[in-house]
Amino acid sequence: LMYAQHFQFHAKPFQICTDPTFLWFGQQHKEALAMLLDGIRESQGLVVLSGGVGTGKTTLINALMQLTMDDVIAAVVTDPGMQPMEFFNYMGNLYGIADKVGSKADFMAQFSAFLNDAHQKKKRVLLVIDEAQRLDAGLLKEILSLSRAAPSGRPQLSLFLVGQSELDTLLQQPENQAIQQRIAASYHLTPMASDEVGDYIGHRLLVAGYEQPIFTEDAVGRVHAFSKGYPRLVNTICDHSLINAYVQHKHKVTATMVEEAAKDIQIPAPTPADPPVTCNIVYHPPEQPSSPSNLRNSHSKEKKRSSSKNRHPKIGFGRFR
Repeated sequence: LMYAQHFQFHAKPFQICTDPTFLWFGQQHKEALAMLLDGIRESQGLVVLSGGVGTGKTTLINALMQLTMDDVIAAVVTDPGMQPMEFFNYMGNLYGIADKVGSKADFMAQFSAFLNDAHQKKKRVLLVIDEAQRLDAGLLKEILSLSRAAPSGRPQLSLFLVGQSELDTLLQQPENQAIQQRIAASYHLTPMASDEVGDYIGHRLLVAGYEQPIFTEDAVGRVHAFSKGYPRLVNTICDHSLINAYVQHKHKVTATMVEEAAKDIQIPAPTPADPPVTCNIVYHPPEQPSSPSNLRNSHSKEKKRSSSKNRHPKIGFGRFR
């Protein structure tokens, strides 16, 4: 790594790939994760998590998988762009419950037996579908019909739909009104606020082994202005800004370096409606507990309602404990 020795990092602080070591939660992410954990504990059925590209949805799901309890059998579908029978066979393979089947009836019989066995073992079943905005209406209804495989009077399959903002549009379609009524809880992630960008940068630098400020307050303001608060863009801009500081033999990243980095990676300049923001940078250990079990416990105590601005405008009426 070009600048690692220069800044004495022991890891790359702004890598794009998801690394649980650098996990950081803003208030929205804490609330969304608490909602997801509650959806599992209470076997709520259908839960929706949406947000723009790069708002941290996949990071949240990865964190959820780290935190899922021993009594949960979980599977994640990362690409649901399939025909119904392809989906059922793929899902059966994820759960290890079925050989290849040729009809939905065969799959439902095996899936019902699987749910019954899970119930006998006092285990709950979770299915997470990422990129759910790619689901067509037909497959979506087929997936929701899986809840009917649960033995009568027993906890249903917990189904989490996770996707980009287009998922909200899909669920608001008139033909999906019945699906809307089945949504127990929903949360829409928005980009980070300006002060959160400063906290986010400080956290990642701290985890990488650097406890002193590197980005000036003006530099953080420019990072927020160019990224508009999207974590993925923040990472990209900060990474290239550190390269610029290294090339110039500097140990501080200035606003000018951030602007040069944004230009190098062809990020448009902020419009007048997006003025530069000065952010307060706080360098301190992350507030969230270090161990998964502690984090799980902290979220179990955080059963508060999400703010109305983050709730789905049409389907956010479901309960969020």
